[in-house]
Amino acid sequence: MAKNIEIKAIIDDIENLYRKIKKISTEGPELLIQKDIFYKFPLGRLKLRQINDSSSEVIYYIRPNIGGPKTSKYYRLKLSNPKKIEKILKFLLGIKGVVEKRREVFFIGQTRVHIDSVDSLGEFIELEVVLQANDSVSYGLDVAKKLIAYLDIKKNLLIEKSYLEMLRT
Repeated sequence: MAKNIEIKAIIDDIENLYRKIKKISTEGPELLIQKDIFYKFPLGRLKLRQINDSSSEVIYYIRPNIGGPKTSKYYRLKLSNPKKIEKILKFLLGIKGVVEKRREVFFIGQTRVHIDSVDSLGEFIELEVVLQANDSVSYGLDVAKKLIAYLDIKKNLLIEKSYLEMLRT
């Protein structure tokens, strides 16, 4: 199971954020139009992600709902026949909800930086520090905290819930 350290926050100054990200990013931005279909699943979270109407993957993950940096454990499976998998998952589990967003992805070292514009919610930043097999969680937390400080992400803007949970409240 792969691991990363994640944070999610509301964006309060998008121009300043873009300026800082572009100054230190090594790649990006890559534009992704994503539709996440979440399924009713008793353990963790399960979703089918459709990307730019051209590729799809199933993602299963476990992540606590806490503000600030948190560890996420996940599996990702690229799909060759997403329509069939979508029908099977809908039949077996039922749909919990759908999140649609426009995502710009940048890379800063081993961190994926997402600028998300989520339908019906607004604009957010996500940091995902991808941990390699030999990286400790504390190392990933340190990387996340340094980026939070550099990007001036204020503690009161950190979000603990998923986009789906935010849409449902």
